[in-house]
Amino acid sequence: MPVIYQSEVTADAMADIIQAIASASRVPGHVIEIKAAGRSSKQNRLLHLVLGCLSKSAKFNCQEYDIDGWKTIIISAYRTATGQPTRIISGLEGEPVMIIDRSSKMSKDELNGLIDAAFAYAAILGARIPLPPDLAEYYESIRGR
Repeated sequence: MPVIYQSEVTADAMADIIQAIASASRVPGHVIEIKAAGRSSKQNRLLHLVLGCLSKSAKFNCQEYDIDGWKTIIISAYRTATGQPTRIISGLEGEPVMIIDRSSKMSKDELNGLIDAAFAYAAILGARIPLPPDLAEYYESIRGR
């Protein structure tokens, strides 16, 4: 079972952690992985808040979409706006299929950009997004990063 340690630490502190782990566990078959922290619960709440509001109050191409549909639309628009390639393939029955990135695999910075884009597109589409105070403060702290 993996052990996850999430915290912002200095390079020296990280080196101490690695040394302690390496000396304490010399068990074959174990791997130590250090990577950037994933999305936060506030990021997740913000993204799903805006997607939920879009699904309840906005139309695109004269159609309503559920949260998953809006997520696909917003991720596609975000990729295009940031110069990333869009991947459309021919499906099993010859239909066009868009291959999109999963938001759960995005870095914190990428997700902040996606959230910012989602709010911008929601504003363009006239969707109102009521932000609870804790999320309003958090959103202001990440805007435009």
